[in-house]
Amino acid sequence: MSLLLGACASQRADTSAPDETVGRVGSPVGPPAYMTPRISGSLRSDQIEDVVAAHRVAIDQCYDHVRLHPAHANLDGTAVVAFDIDGNGEVHHAALDGSDVRDAVTEHCLVATVASWSFPATGADARVEYPFAAIPSAS
Repeated sequence: MSLLLGACASQRADTSAPDETVGRVGSPVGPPAYMTPRISGSLRSDQIEDVVAAHRVAIDQCYDHVRLHPAHANLDGTAVVAFDIDGNGEVHHAALDGSDVRDAVTEHCLVATVASWSFPATGADARVEYPFAAIPSAS
């Protein structure tokens, strides 16, 4: 089994839209249009992406630790984590907002990881719904 720890692997998401790719979780490649993070409030998308990129290894590990077990070697899917950020940049609530990962350990890990992050302080609240997509490990 091959694990793609911290690698920027991607796959074609939709052959009708050649510019859309699904990146490894936290990947700078970014999600396709239908998986674009939804952001409302005081933070810009580049500020969100900077924090996600800084924590990419931790997010990858949420998927990869499960893949160490042969029964889950091809774990894939997308989990959307919704989180609220206060004006000081602290995440004060994070929850799963939809997932087709079908692995509770991975989903819990993603939520707990996001809940520990800090963002730039803006003095105003923000709400983010962020899709974390993963691809199966190559065998």
